[in-house]
Amino acid sequence: MKKIFSVLLLCVTIVLASCEEDDDPVSVSEITLNKETLMLKIGDKETLTAVIVPDNTDDKAVIWGSSSDEVATISATGEVTAVKVGMATITATSVSDKTKSKSCEVTVYTN
Repeated sequence: MKKIFSVLLLCVTIVLASCEEDDDPVSVSEITLNKETLMLKIGDKETLTAVIVPDNTDDKAVIWGSSSDEVATISATGEVTAVKVGMATITATSVSDKTKSKSCEVTVYTN
């Protein structure tokens, strides 16, 4: 009876050990954007979408930034607004790994 109990206990231990979650974090390898360039007329808006690779990355958050808020602004959700004629670079940067980013060149024009 003790042998059966020992074998059963061993089996349960093996099953439980194989069900444990992997605690190793999955880091960002790259960021892609749905557009590499944008041409917008003053007042126009367009939303950029950032995709974090790999898909199972633990933290998919990005911070958006503009090289020139006077030319084009960017919201926290990726919406670009053309403000005045010129060029600006919009960049999405990984929150968890600041070395990973992707940019979109925005040209703002008038009629």
